[in-house]
Order: sequence, then C-alpha cells, then structure tokens
Amino acid sequence: MAAERPWKERVLEVVTEAGNICINARNKLNEARGEWQPEMRVDDQQGSRHRIHRLRAFLADAAADLDLAMASMAAAERISLHATATDTWVPLAGIEYIDDDDGDVRHAMYRLQYAELTAERAFDHLQQCRGRLLTAVLLLDSPYLPGVDGLIAAERANAESSFEDGTRMAKNCSAVLTEVCGFLH
Repeated sequence: MAAERPWKERVLEVVTEAGNICINARNKLNEARGEWQPEMRVDDQQGSRHRIHRLRAFLADAAADLDLAMASMAAAERISLHATATDTWVPLAGIEYIDDDDGDVRHAMYRLQYAELTAERAFDHLQQCRGRLLTAVLLLDSPYLPGVDGLIAAERANAESSFEDGTRMAKNCSAVLTEVCGFLH
C-alpha cells in the first residue's frame, strides 16, 4: 500500500524515527532510575549534590530526546497534510480534511497527535522534576534552616512523582507511535 503513495513511506520513516527517539528517552529514564537515592540530606551535602546533578543531566537528555521526537511527529503530520492535499503546495487545513481514500493516514495522524501530546506531557513532567531537584540542591546549601531535611525530602518526593509520571508518559508515547506505524504500513 505504501508503494502506491511514496510520500507515505517518508511519513512512516519519520514516525519510526520519532519512536526510536522516544525509546532512547525511555532508556535514559531507566538509567536515571538508578541515580535516585533513599534520602537527600544536609549531612551528605556533597554526595547528594553530585547525585542530583547526575540525575538532572539524565533528565535533561531524556527531555531533549522527547523534544526532538515531538518535532519529528509535527513534521510527519505536515508531510501528510501536504501530500494528501489536491494541491501539494497548499496543505490541508487539518487532519479532518484528509480524504476518505487516505482514511488510514487520517487515523494514523489522529493517533500521532495523541502521541505528540503524550510526549509533551512527559517533557513537562521531566522539566518539573528537574526544577524540584534544583530546589533540593539549593536547600542543601541552607543547613541552618529549621527542618531543612524535611523540606528536602518533600522536594525529593515531588520530584520522584514527576519522574514516574514522565517515565510512564514516555513509555505510553512509544506504544502509541508503534500503533501509528501499524496504520501506515
């Protein structure tokens, strides 16, 4: 079926690339999981700071991958909107205007939009996690603050919750992109 419409092969390539990038992000998040420690405390300021910075670096890499995957997904949608238009110089105004003859592509693009939204949510959760971890680092520098270890623990718990949500969303995005590839074959 893709041979009848050569542009469809290109869309499939771009979606597959986005899926691979999401898998890379997921792998980085799995690797980052090993950097979480049970506690971050003022009395282990240097060790805690080092682990937090390593964890933030993993998260930044994974978030950058998700950002790249979102760009690839947007490109796949744009290619589809141009290629399915009567005049390829003037793209369709939206997915809903893709002709019934390309219904498989229309359905794939709706699912692709969902994957892109999921990747965006994963990205946001990872950025929120990074921010919470930065707050924990700043609190580590305030040993005189009453109850600082409790504040650090609260930031760590919030960061870990955001991390788990982001990881789950990245995994979901990969699954949806696999589904989209199935519609495009």
